[in-house]
Amino acid sequence: MRTDFISSVSHELKTPMVMLSGYSEALLDDIVTEPEEVKEMVSIIKDESDRMNKLVSELLIIARMDSDDVLYDIKPRNFTLLLHELDQRFDYKLKDNNIELNINAGSETVTFPFDYDKLNQVFTNLIDNAIRYTKAGDVITINIAEDEDCVTIEVSDTGTGIKRENIKHIFERFYKVDEARTRGKHGTGLGLYIVSNIIKKHSGTIAADSIFGEGTTFTIKLPKE
Repeated sequence: MRTDFISSVSHELKTPMVMLSGYSEALLDDIVTEPEEVKEMVSIIKDESDRMNKLVSELLIIARMDSDDVLYDIKPRNFTLLLHELDQRFDYKLKDNNIELNINAGSETVTFPFDYDKLNQVFTNLIDNAIRYTKAGDVITINIAEDEDCVTIEVSDTGTGIKRENIKHIFERFYKVDEARTRGKHGTGLGLYIVSNIIKKHSGTIAADSIFGEGTTFTIKLPKE
């Protein structure tokens, strides 16, 4: 497992490093001089740098998770406050991509024990993924339902969907669905693995269901006690 992990990390780091080196050399050697082309190359270098930074950050998170070195501050909080914060943070990106986000909480106060920062990371990842796999005019919906024992949160989108044979692998390390269907921002293949790990630490469950070409729904169940 360790050998496979190192191999996967090396593969994931190699692509952005090669692109960073190649585009930097092209700029230094004045192969590209037109302002628009220079700007495009600098933009690619920035994107690949961000991708590497995100990958390294997620690898550090996973290393800490595997060593049980991540502390959780789980206590009763209002979950709807977290969703409203996420709504505001993603507002510009959603409008820029002409995507609608609907939050159906049913109540202004949905309270249960959770770690605010960790669930913030979970739903930031899920919303960001939904945006990457949707197009202009699509809709992302977050539904919240609760009973005496648990809170159920569904994150649905009307995007490209995931093929049935891929669903069972999406929570594995470094697993990526077809990147050709994203908005050009490639994922690291680690986000959903981290999401799954965080939900498990909350004694909860997460599952995914999708119809290819129609959309995807992630269903999270978290206990009230």
